[in-house]
Amino acid sequence: MKHTPLFILVLIALLGNTLVCQATLEPSDERIKENVQTITPEESLERVLQLRAKSFVFSAETGDNPTGLQRGFIAQDVMTVIPELVQVAGRLCVDGEELDDLHSLNYSKLTTDLAGAVQATYQHVEELEAEVAALHDELDGAEMRIVSLEKENQELRAYFEDAVLGLVAELARRVKTLEVMNK
Repeated sequence: MKHTPLFILVLIALLGNTLVCQATLEPSDERIKENVQTITPEESLERVLQLRAKSFVFSAETGDNPTGLQRGFIAQDVMTVIPELVQVAGRLCVDGEELDDLHSLNYSKLTTDLAGAVQATYQHVEELEAEVAALHDELDGAEMRIVSLEKENQELRAYFEDAVLGLVAELARRVKTLEVMNK
């Protein structure tokens, strides 16, 4: 059975200071979905990293498009990375010229890959934090070993200084004895 998606546009307006909120709700119930496959966070990250954000101004006569500097993606660029986000349909008149097969981008569906990219990045950060913690543990162990070796070095130095002083004293005593005997 083929399901036709329902799109619900929600508008809220308050009297006085007018606040207009817009949301597009799309059916997402598992009961109306088939062939569900998991998109891995790594796959999403790979796709998002291929997208190139752009700034642009819409052509002067493109209808209801916003004016001024905009930020977003070029549909034809996105089509090479995530083709299911791009729809090719429609006609638009720009500066008196008819453009067929207008490319449109479904920005709301991009959130799936953005969420996956965040998950992959978070997993990578967790792995790096674990690695840093392990390195800190190694460093702490190395520092403790250095302190232990420094203490051992001091003890050996003191032992050998005492031994050398003892030998020098014994040698001096024997030299005196020999001098006394040779006189």
